[in-house]
Amino acid sequence: MVVLLRGAGANVGWGFQFQDERFVLLITCIVFAFALNLLGVYEITVSAGATGGLARLASGQGYASAFFQGVFATVLATPCTAPFLGTASAFAFAQPPLITFLIFFSVGIGMAAPYLLLAANPKWLGYLPKPGEWMMRVKQVFGFLLLGTVLWLAWIVGQLKGVQEMVVLGALLLLIGIIAWIKGSFWNPAASAGTKWLSAGAMAAVVILAVSGYSFFTAPSKLAWQKFSQESLDAALDSGHPVFVDFTADWCITCKANERFAIDTATVRNAFAQQNVITLRADWTNGDPAITEILKQHGRAGVPMYLVYPGGKNRGPALLPELISAQTVLDALSEVNCA
Repeated sequence: MVVLLRGAGANVGWGFQFQDERFVLLITCIVFAFALNLLGVYEITVSAGATGGLARLASGQGYASAFFQGVFATVLATPCTAPFLGTASAFAFAQPPLITFLIFFSVGIGMAAPYLLLAANPKWLGYLPKPGEWMMRVKQVFGFLLLGTVLWLAWIVGQLKGVQEMVVLGALLLLIGIIAWIKGSFWNPAASAGTKWLSAGAMAAVVILAVSGYSFFTAPSKLAWQKFSQESLDAALDSGHPVFVDFTADWCITCKANERFAIDTATVRNAFAQQNVITLRADWTNGDPAITEILKQHGRAGVPMYLVYPGGKNRGPALLPELISAQTVLDALSEVNCA
């Protein structure tokens, strides 16, 4: 693939795929899923038909079976050999196509060497460790190593796209973890057909809820928010229009829920538009002494806090409760304008 891309004029080398955040997200999810498998959260099972098909491909004495055996061995061994082959691969991708293929041909010979040695000296098989509980412990150790790889990949995502994309990745991993847990707990060879159907329905419901929740909470606000400051508040009040001030923070879950379910709704947006309400957002995410002082003036120790100022009237604002609904906002707007 690298030789073909370079032949087409692309400037690629070892690690070029990590420049694409979509690839990094995908490979992170795959590595995390394998880590959960190694830690025993679920088991990867293959149907009898698929197992038979793979066995037939890799069985026999022909060239085709030997080829598929090599493919399977290479795929399984790639994570283990990556630390040792990184330098060789980087050198290989910088060479002409013939040298590149010769280097990887040599790697293939090296991977085949243990099989050749054991075939030539079958007695050496006796020195290999016998199967036992230690295999489960080794499997779990590799699971933690894969989790470390996930952490490294998440750091790459952060470098490429920032914190927001890392949060998206975390949500994806949580989704995979829930699905893996359902699979391991309820969908197994011993489960009845009804249990498997219920498990499939639960996994589908989790995916639908996750996609719906992501779409809902990441949708951009349809309100024209202005940045809050004492100057912007004074200018808004001087305009004679009603003013709605949202004291919020990115880490405040209550704030986000109120914004989506109570403030940024069709009924509230229509009311704001009809009454020419000016909307100000006071962001307390990183702290702000001015905002902190205003919170204290209204008897609040933190966010959320909502103030509704009447239009064209020289009096104080209405203070809304921490938990609000769309009707709460509409009622407050109606009261301040009628008082």
